[in-house]
Amino acid sequence: MDRMNINRRRGFTLVELLVVVSVIALLISILLPAVGQTRRQARILLCTSNIKQHGMGMQNFASANDDELPNAPKSPGSQFAVVQQNMGITGKTALRFAMPGFDTNGFQWGTRGVATLTGVATIPQLNPLSMNEGASMQGMYWIVLSEFMVDGQGLGAMQDIFISPGDPGTKADWKLLRDYVKRTGGSGGNGRFPQLNNVTSKTGQFITQGSYKYVPTAVIDPAIFKQSPRNGEPIDLERWNEYVSKTREGVSSKWDYGGNFNNAGGLEEAQFYQVVKRNRSAAIDYPSDKVMFWLRTAVHDPRYGLWNETGATCPLASADGSARAITPFRDALPSEPKENAGSIFSLGIARNQHERQFFDTYFLFNYGGIKGRDL
Repeated sequence: MDRMNINRRRGFTLVELLVVVSVIALLISILLPAVGQTRRQARILLCTSNIKQHGMGMQNFASANDDELPNAPKSPGSQFAVVQQNMGITGKTALRFAMPGFDTNGFQWGTRGVATLTGVATIPQLNPLSMNEGASMQGMYWIVLSEFMVDGQGLGAMQDIFISPGDPGTKADWKLLRDYVKRTGGSGGNGRFPQLNNVTSKTGQFITQGSYKYVPTAVIDPAIFKQSPRNGEPIDLERWNEYVSKTREGVSSKWDYGGNFNNAGGLEEAQFYQVVKRNRSAAIDYPSDKVMFWLRTAVHDPRYGLWNETGATCPLASADGSARAITPFRDALPSEPKENAGSIFSLGIARNQHERQFFDTYFLFNYGGIKGRDL
């Protein structure tokens, strides 16, 4: 009997099992945050690599286009007034592009295409994330730049290089749009897109323009934003007053990009050519400190919505082709008109019914335009 007791295998006691479970739970609680942080850093690195490709694509575009920065194609013009109104003056920067009769890299958006420059900084359009009639070069730059970054046109150009790895929502709705075009278009659906203001009704949801944004100042005459180093006052006061400093409905210019830029359909032709310019990369005075592309939404930091909030992480590409991930709230330059540095406008985010927090709109519009500094 004693021998049988000796040979009998002894099991774990309840206390011992509880200790083992507690140790395992402790290890998991320690390791999981570290694993999550590692995966986040990996996504940021890949996102930074993506946006660096944008900088290289910009340089490829400049090499093929007389050192010009990415811009809308030049207008083919038309003998028909209604077409001319959409396209602009023959041989000059097109008012609109990527439409029937003016195909751009395989893209044709409905009847009116994409506006080169719209009221991108007005209250309803400061965050133009979805494909709609407010879409412009700021969010739809990839229509032009994709030719210099990826193989393929139209649907074939809508590749993951334009989507942050931390942004699965955009990846999903781009797939939705591609599937719709393939179902409904001819020739395999390539380039057969609905009108931008009809995307939602066709696909059933808003389609995000992409994860990254291109600075509007790249296609605007920098003289409009240039300030005197003596007193910080605009050098081109007439155009500054017309297109930048006007108030609208009692809202100060620190809030709203005023004047005629409030037209969601784009500027009138005469105004357009007062503002838009085919800038060259050689005109950029601070290539390493001028941001050209940036991650607009804070997809790497779920607590935040936009790139300019307090702790948001933002991969960006500068004019010299370099790329890095920064926290703009901490690392971007403050507004300094005399130094032609920092953002011109602020964005107010409503926290609740009575509280609104303001953030500088780093990179979007800065003093000096492409001749100014962001970093």
